[in-house]
Amino acid sequence: MTLNTRIIIAIIFASTLGLIIEIFTSSYELKKQGEMDLINKSTAILSRLEVARDFVANQGGLNSTIATIKAQYPDGKLPEEAKQVVLNQVPIYASLKIGSEGAAKEGYEFRVFSKNPRKEKNLATSKESEILERFAKENIPQIVESTSDQVIVYRPVRLSEKHGCLTCHGNPNTSPWGNGKDILGYKMENWKDNHLHAVFAIIQSKENIKEQIKASIFSIIG
Repeated sequence: MTLNTRIIIAIIFASTLGLIIEIFTSSYELKKQGEMDLINKSTAILSRLEVARDFVANQGGLNSTIATIKAQYPDGKLPEEAKQVVLNQVPIYASLKIGSEGAAKEGYEFRVFSKNPRKEKNLATSKESEILERFAKENIPQIVESTSDQVIVYRPVRLSEKHGCLTCHGNPNTSPWGNGKDILGYKMENWKDNHLHAVFAIIQSKENIKEQIKASIFSIIG
C-alpha cells in the first residue's frame, strides 16, 4: 500500500468518524432540547388550568348557585341547562373545559383519569392507576414520562375544601336534597380535604422532534 493510499484512507476514516460523531451529537442535543420544550409547554398548560380553577373558586358562586337551583327545582329533577349553570360554577370544571377545548388548537391531547370517576370514559387504565398510586404515596407536584413517541406530563387533582369541592364530594349528610346526593344527583363520596381525586395528563407527540433530527442529519451529511 502506497503512502498516498494510506493518507487517503486515513482522511476518509477521519472524515467518516467526524461525521458520525457530529450526527450523534446533533441528534442527541435536538432530542434533549425538543423533549424539554414539550415538557415546558405541558407544564405551562397545566399551570394555566390550575389558575382557571382557582379563579372560578375565588368567585365563590357555587353555594349561591346551588341555593338558587334548589329553590327552582325542589323535586331535584334538573334539566340539562340547569345542570350546566351549576357546572359553570365548579372550579375543576373550568380546568376540564379549558384543557379539552385548547387541545386540538395547541397540538396536544388532554386526559383526566380517576379510580372513581363519575364518567366511565375517565376511568383509569392499569397504567394510569400506577400513576395515581405514585401520587398517593409520594409528595410530588408532577410526573414526567418520555416514551419513544410521546412526552406525558401528569399532575394530581386534589380536593380542596376552600374551593368548595366537598360541596359535591363531601359528607352525604350535607346533601342539598337530604338523600346523600349532590346538587347534580351524584352520590356524595364522603371524601376529605386534600383527597387525591384524579390526575390531569398532557400528552404530546415527538413527531416534530423526529422530523427535526432527520433534517439535521441530511444537512450534516450534505
